[in-house]
Amino acid sequence: MTGNEYHFELGESCKQGICDRKMIFCNLHQSDYHRDDPKDHVTECPTCSRFRVVCLDCDKQQNIHQYRLVYVDGSCLGNGRAGARSGIGVAMGVHGENMDQWSIPIDDNVDPFEQRNNTRAEILAVLTGIQKLGEDTRASAASEQAYHRCPCVNGNDSPLRWVIATDSDFVMKGMTEWMPAWKQSAAGAEDKPGVPCCETIFELFQKVDKEMTFWERELGVEIGFWCISRDFNELADSLAKRGARAASAATSISSGWAE
Repeated sequence: MTGNEYHFELGESCKQGICDRKMIFCNLHQSDYHRDDPKDHVTECPTCSRFRVVCLDCDKQQNIHQYRLVYVDGSCLGNGRAGARSGIGVAMGVHGENMDQWSIPIDDNVDPFEQRNNTRAEILAVLTGIQKLGEDTRASAASEQAYHRCPCVNGNDSPLRWVIATDSDFVMKGMTEWMPAWKQSAAGAEDKPGVPCCETIFELFQKVDKEMTFWERELGVEIGFWCISRDFNELADSLAKRGARAASAATSISSGWAE
């Protein structure tokens, strides 16, 4: 899907879909992400217990498997200061930690940057959430377990959509506005019109964009972002804080990843 086209999922009366990497709900045509209670848009699959997005204006039992949801969050203790520690929280179901929930301490292998901060943790959480969805979907192809045969994972004959739920407006704008604008401008590395962030943060956005493009091509999946309130992101937030408490401070003097 490109431009401002919508993929209508549940018939001509339903306008739910992913547009310009944003999750647009059936009754939220004007990109009003906060008009309704977000909890009403999410349910759990009775087969695999994964989170999925549903349409409030249509029968919730129709095509419910096509929109997989992952909650992501980042946390930083001592944000931006020397000795700061960061963690990542990712949740795509209710089975529990290391099954469909992850609390990941950020170390120099996860982020080689010389200083921890909350913004980097938030973006790295998005990157990890996308990677976890991809790994789970790919693993299901060779599995005989009913858990992995569920349409939530493999989609069967239906195209898959992944919804990345974040409480960071900065991340939302970065991935749905700044990155697309920069890519369309064909600007050089030193010229990023309309991108109000430093070079090291922009590098993280580029890394997420590269990961998204890989899975979009590999699996034919569509990926969209949904900006939710912090109150609705409590699960990922608690996982991220737990990861931060278990993390160590940065020791690397590197400013980026080796290719």
